[in-house]
Amino acid sequence: FKRTMAAFGVDLGPLTEAEQARVEFCQEIINYARSLGMEIINPGYTGSVPTAFRDAHPNAHYVEVRWLDFPPSYILYPDDPLFKEVGIRFIHEYNALFGTSHLYVAEPYGETRPGATEEEQNAIKTGFARVMGEMIAEADPEGTWLCSTWTFRDKEFWPKETVRAYMQAVPNDRFLVGDLWCEERPLYQELEYFWGRRWGFGVLHSFGGNTNLHGDIPALIRRVQEVATDPRASRCEAFEIMPEVVHWNHLYYDLCTRLAWDPKAVELDQFLRDYARRRYGQEYADSMYPCLRALADSVYSWQDLIPPLYQVRPRTDWALRGLPERLRILPGMRQALDAALACADALGDSPLYRRDLVDIAKEYLALIYGQHFLWLLEAEAAGDAERLQKESHVLLALLDDVERILASDPACH
Repeated sequence: FKRTMAAFGVDLGPLTEAEQARVEFCQEIINYARSLGMEIINPGYTGSVPTAFRDAHPNAHYVEVRWLDFPPSYILYPDDPLFKEVGIRFIHEYNALFGTSHLYVAEPYGETRPGATEEEQNAIKTGFARVMGEMIAEADPEGTWLCSTWTFRDKEFWPKETVRAYMQAVPNDRFLVGDLWCEERPLYQELEYFWGRRWGFGVLHSFGGNTNLHGDIPALIRRVQEVATDPRASRCEAFEIMPEVVHWNHLYYDLCTRLAWDPKAVELDQFLRDYARRRYGQEYADSMYPCLRALADSVYSWQDLIPPLYQVRPRTDWALRGLPERLRILPGMRQALDAALACADALGDSPLYRRDLVDIAKEYLALIYGQHFLWLLEAEAAGDAERLQKESHVLLALLDDVERILASDPACH
């Protein structure tokens, strides 16, 4: 980005040692991925510029964007010539450093509403689509633009006809839209299968902070298989795994990869038995299968996004609204934990087993913590000081237990 800015008269200084190290580290990762036959998705350019750029180009057309209650920032208006010029230069500079698989991701104004009037807002949105398509085509004649549906969930700002105009502003063969959060709240039917555009089934599953076990795997299988057998979904050409949190819920994402490969061949029980064999070895697959089955029938049988209450600022609204229903999986989690612990002597040296045991135990303790938190609220409402004190001590002891469990596995450090 500094090289791009320098080409437009904006000096952001030389690369620092830390920045150069990040570049080299990214190059190592990308080269390794390519050595395995993987393609890499490069970032596109969405108009962001530093204050120094606005100082150097005061006559350019900028639009204010504001995310939540953070201070506003300014980006180039799509129809300003500098938008495309900077974007093309950025793609060239990025490709020179990291190479390209001719895939570029760029999201239009996520969770913001740029533009002062409805007319200006519509011009910005359709202008972004048209110029982004032109920019990528000029920078890389083989390039394809990847864009998710996340921003379209703001249906007041993105009514259906506006989304349609946006998508039709880009040549179909250069555009791939990912229906993000399709496993939970798909948009492809509501948006007319994206009017013939190429698209992908996008799994979101985890927002920031959702490191606890969660996810409705029967529903995931059902939804993917519905798309695979839907004649109107013939242009679904991709399966995208796009969580905000990684390195957690290994079983869920392993299932995603199987569904991406051959959705019609996936059956839950068969998958669990195969996963047990691959995860723990043939010798212990039958012993660990009951654990996986109990998880599938409890924590992985429905979807909620309430994290453990000890992980966030305690909120009575979350506790009272979500915990009573979540606590119904407590017996199943106990079964999963007991089944896993029964294999401790045989599998204790396996890092995969240890990691799973820690995750299961942490989830079980989170449920116990939630139960005692509800009892603490009951004691407070009843004015029972003795019980309130007792539940407070239990909650603190559970926090110590969670800390000891996490400290037992280097993967959680």
